[in-house]
Order: sequence, then C-alpha cells, then structure tokens
Amino acid sequence: MRGTGKGAVAEILIFLFIPLSLFAFPDQEKAALSLDGVTSQATSFVAQSDRFLFLSFGSSIQRIDTQTFLPATDQVPALADNTADGGTDLTGDVGGIAVRSDFLFATQNDGDLLIVDLNDIAAEPLSFHLIDGALGPVVADPESGSGDDNLYILDSGNNGVRVFNIGTETTTSISLLDGGGAAVSPVSVVFASFPTDSSASTVDNIYVTTDRGMVFVIEEGGTTVAGIIALSAENKSLPAAVLTPGGDFLLVVNSTDNSVHLIDTATDTEVDTDATTGGTNPIALPMNGNLDGIAIADVVNPTGVYAFVTGSDGVSVIELTVGLTGFGGAAVFDFTDEGVDDTDDDPLVLSSAPGPILASSVGDGYVYTSNGNATISVITENPYVEISATSLGDSSLTTDGTFTLTFQSDEAGSYRVLVGGDETQSGTEVASGPIDTADIDVTTAAVAYDGSLFAEGANRVFVFVTDTAGSVGRDAVNINVDAPPTSVEIVETGFGDEKIFVTFTRLTVSDIDHYNIYVDFDSADVVIKTEVAGTLFQADSGDTLETKVTGLINGVTYYIGIEGVDAAGNVGPRTTNFADGTPAFAKPEETLSLTAAVGEAGGCELVHPPAAEKTPQWWSLEFKGGVWIPVNRTTRDFLGSFSPTGMVEFGFLYHSKFGAELGVGYVGAGGFAVGTNSGAVSRDRFDFTMIPIQNSFAFRADFKEDQLLVPYVKAGPDYVIYRENKQGEVTTGVKIGLHGALGLQ
Repeated sequence: MRGTGKGAVAEILIFLFIPLSLFAFPDQEKAALSLDGVTSQATSFVAQSDRFLFLSFGSSIQRIDTQTFLPATDQVPALADNTADGGTDLTGDVGGIAVRSDFLFATQNDGDLLIVDLNDIAAEPLSFHLIDGALGPVVADPESGSGDDNLYILDSGNNGVRVFNIGTETTTSISLLDGGGAAVSPVSVVFASFPTDSSASTVDNIYVTTDRGMVFVIEEGGTTVAGIIALSAENKSLPAAVLTPGGDFLLVVNSTDNSVHLIDTATDTEVDTDATTGGTNPIALPMNGNLDGIAIADVVNPTGVYAFVTGSDGVSVIELTVGLTGFGGAAVFDFTDEGVDDTDDDPLVLSSAPGPILASSVGDGYVYTSNGNATISVITENPYVEISATSLGDSSLTTDGTFTLTFQSDEAGSYRVLVGGDETQSGTEVASGPIDTADIDVTTAAVAYDGSLFAEGANRVFVFVTDTAGSVGRDAVNINVDAPPTSVEIVETGFGDEKIFVTFTRLTVSDIDHYNIYVDFDSADVVIKTEVAGTLFQADSGDTLETKVTGLINGVTYYIGIEGVDAAGNVGPRTTNFADGTPAFAKPEETLSLTAAVGEAGGCELVHPPAAEKTPQWWSLEFKGGVWIPVNRTTRDFLGSFSPTGMVEFGFLYHSKFGAELGVGYVGAGGFAVGTNSGAVSRDRFDFTMIPIQNSFAFRADFKEDQLLVPYVKAGPDYVIYRENKQGEVTTGVKIGLHGALGLQ
C-alpha cells in the first residue's frame, strides 16, 4: 500500500543512524584528482555514461577519463575567439553543460549555445546566439522520439526557460511567474521521463527549482508553466534537484534550511518524510551547512538507493527506501559515530568542501565531487587502483615482446589484467594473480604480444582488483604496439621497354610509410637480396598499388619481391610469390606503339557524318562532332574501333556561287604498346593526337533567287598533323590527302 499519511506503518521509523560496516555504498574519498590549469570549483558537472566526466571552469571545459582517472587525451577546444582564422568567437564563461547522445551542449554568459560533436571532439564547436544576456544551467531531453529534440535552458535574467529545438535550431521562451504574477528566477533544472514505475502518464516533465521555495513544472511541448509545487511559504533557496531511479520521486535541496524535500512525481506533491512530527517534513541535514549539490547512487551490493548531498561540511548520505510501494523511509548516515550517545548525523568529510556532484550508473560504484580547492574527489567503496609503471617504459610492444604492469591497490584481494573492452570488464583476460597486502607494489605476470588482441598503435589495458567483499576497482594504461607490417599480396605483373610493373595489395595499417621492391635474375636470391630496386610511398586510399622498376635489360626474366615498412622502420615479411604460390616475375621487352607498327605506309582517314548545309549569305561558321573510324586493322588494334572527334569549319561564299571553306579538328586517343618480339600487350602506354585540317573550294549552281534545289561540287586538300608520345619517346608527322564531294542543298 502506498501512502503518505501519518498512520502509515511504512513511515513510522524514518530516520535511523546506522553503523557503516553494515552497508556497502560509496563511502570513502579514495582520491582527489588535480587538473592542470584549474584553480577553482566547477560551475557545472555532467557525465557521458560511465566513460567520461565533463566539468566547466569559467571559460573552459575539461574531460576526465574514468578508466584512468586522468584528463582525457582529446579535449574540447579552447573557448577562444577564432574569427581571425576564419572561425567563430567562442569566448564566454560556461553557465551549464549537458550531454545527449554523442553531443555536448554548453551555455555561455554572453547568450551563446555551443554544440560539441563528441565523435569529433577536437573540431570547433557550433555556436548559436540565443539572447543578449547570460544563459544558465541546461538539461537535454534524453529520448529520441518525435518532439524530443529539445534543450531546456535557464534564463535567470529574464526569469524564464528557453526551449531550444536542436533539429530546427529555433528557440521559444516560457516565463516563470508565481501565483500572484510576479516573476521568479530559476536556479536548477531536471528532465523527468514518463511513464515511471508509479505513473502511466506519457507526458514528460521538466522541473525547475528557484530561490523562492517553489518548483515549477513544465510539460514537454507546453508553452506555459503547468504547475507550481510550493515547498515553503517563505523564500527558500533550492540550488539542486535529482530524480530517484525509475523517476518516481524528485529530491530537492533546500540550502536555506539545510534539508532535502521529497516530491512524488506522479502527483507533483511533497511527501512527508517524518510521520512522527506534524506537517510535511523534508529530510533534515542539520550537521551539514550551505547545501549545494545532490546525486543519486543506485547500488547493487547490497541493493539500495543512496542520495549524496554536498555542503560546506562534506557529503551527507541518505539511504532511501523507495519503489513500487512508494516511499518507505530515509536513513541518514553518521560518518563520525561516537557511540550510543552520538545522535548526530555527521557528513563524510572530504579533503575540501564539495560542490557539484554526480554518481556513476548502477553497479559502477563511484561518486564524484568538484571541490573548492579545484580538485575532483573520487568517492567509492571499491578498491582504488593506481598503475605506476610498465616494463616497456617509453618503448613499444613488438611481435616477439612481453610486458608487465606495476600497480598498487588500497585493498587486498586479487587482480585481473584485461586487454581491450571498457570499464565493465568486457576485455580479454591475459594475466591474473593475488594481492596479499594492500598499498604495496604488485607486478603482474608477463603479458606476451598476441596479434588477435593487440592492434597497431595504442591499446587500452586494464587492471581490475576485486577485494574480499566482491567490490571491484580499476585503473588503465595505454600500451603502444609497434608491430612490423604484414605481408602484401602480389596481384599481377607487367612489362615495358627496359622496365617491369608490379600491382600489389595496399596495407591499411595507419603507420605504413613505404614499400621496398626487389628484383633479381634468381628466384632464390630475390628472397634475401638487400639492394632495393625501387621504393613506393604509401598512398592514402585504394585497395591496390602499382609501381615500376626501370633501367632493366630487355629479354631478361626478373623475379620480384615486395615488403612493407612502417614509420618506425619496422620491415614486414617479403612477398616473392603470387597468391597461387608461383614465383612473381616479369620480363622487360622492347615495345612498339602505333606509328612504329604501321610505318609511313600506314593509312587512316577521317570520316565525318554528313552535315546539313544552309545556303549562306556571305559566310558561315559550323561546329561539327563525330567519330574517327580507323580503317587500318593495326591502327584499330592499338586505338580501338573509333574515337570521338570534333571540328570547327569557317566558310566564305561569293555571290551565292563560289565558296571557300577551312576546317580544323581534333582527335585524341591512346593505348598500350606491344612487345617487339612477343607481340604481348605491355604496360608502356602511349598517347596519340591528330589535328585534321580540311580546305574546300566550292561551286554552287544557284541561278535563280527562289531555286528549290541547288547542286554543288567541292574539293580540296586534307592535312593531318599527328603526334605520338610513348613514355617520353615522341614521334610527329604530317599526312596529306585530297577530298571531293557532290551534293544538293
């Protein structure tokens, strides 16, 4: 039975002070991380799943890798003025950040909204100017259905909420007014997805806390406030709020009274957390002042829901009994239990006063706070693991190499070394062993290179430590692998005049620099030869590459070898055979192209399709297109059956009877030369160009002004200027001929 009445049995014992040893939850500050260049507490704090943390500090955004608990290698670009370089002015302090899918959204105090593509984090963010004023905290709709592409941005200067549609890049505004019509300034914002475990509603809600003791409710898609939850008749500062797992309850921090209010999201009403006292009571935290942030940790060992509330005195922890049956109680933990006479619920004291706070997902077991001394606290009951060294030092792992890791754990237990995967222990185990004593160096068993596990470049390797209670902590390091290239496959070979050609598969590993090509008269010697006959540098794309070796002797068989070389100088295995296992070879040979094959006696003619001629007045200009069809078989073998051609023809007509015409055309073709002896097609390519020039002198039998048909006759000389280029060997010449024509116009 769910109820909030004072007589409900489930609410009689609300506040308990419980010895910490009975429960397992994030209860110790295991580390305080420092960030280079950071001198203040974060203004906002979000997570990208359990993988990364994002924190904003003034005009910068930092990303922390939660696998290594260090700043991530790739960071959001500096928020600077890039207009001098053709970019965008990104300057401005960050007011709030949110993550949705693969994008980070950041609001700024100059009214701009930045959008960072997390798949290309180093790229310049997109920037949208929304208002001429400061923007504050932001929350993103995490869903992906119709109408869900929205951000909800607090606009304290205008006492409202800006709704930014990501798809249309448009903004609407919702004003925040109390029951009397007075404007109210927003402080924090939470998005609540529906339905929840206790509500069948399909309309999502946005909850906005204020400095007036009230929480505004905005329905998704709405243009006005849907409701107001008054937590106090007096002005109270409500700096933060968070939903319980499942979304059934909203916890709201009251920094004025140092308490936490509980709101039932199904009814949007406050829940009485202490049935033994009159009225509607929040959860009191009298031993912690200036409350600031709140996070919920859903713990599985044992199952429980814990609220972590930051304040000037530390982190207060509340165990919540919530579920399908409603609210069942709240227990505030006492971190300085001094015996039976100690009734104070003292908070967990950190190395510095905490502010913004967030928790990892269920099963991960970490809570993070941003502190006043510019550090990031890691709160957990998991073993804290720190890898201090690898046996490789600054060197790389090679194909015949091994490595060890040296680490410490603050808990005894056992360790596992995993390659790949992520923080969920999804990698492949390569070593394991016991940890007999905490806080001493442990060196792992040697890990050998395995081509199925390690890839070229950086490989993430984890150390997971499990303590005697079953809690698991982690650290990770990158092991750089610099393996020699794999072998190439020789696809085919070809020949030319004093040269050979080789086509082979392109290696796709990122650090390939070039390929060495070897040739020798002997198939056995090419396997061990040290003198490189040619080098081909790596191409950016393509499945295959082709190279040639020049300066060879025609008629001699050359056996071929190819090997890849990476940027570090590692040489891959040399390939000397085709895929079928036969030796790869080619024989250079003197080659013939078209002009050598046909000689001076070779003939060709330029054929144009008949063109309709109009009776000119004095002159004409015609553009003609067609095909050149060689009639000589040798010419066809080299160049094909036809080639496109074009001609420009100018004509002059005197008294409609006597005319002179001049036409200039172009024909371009090409092909491969053939071996002088073998007649086989080589890899020696040649280009063949012709410039046909045609002169015509015409007579038209035009004797009457309205004569329907006009007979004509024309004749003249033809000239064909040709040029052939075979691998730099140029042949030029001129062919001369005559033409004549009869017709009717």
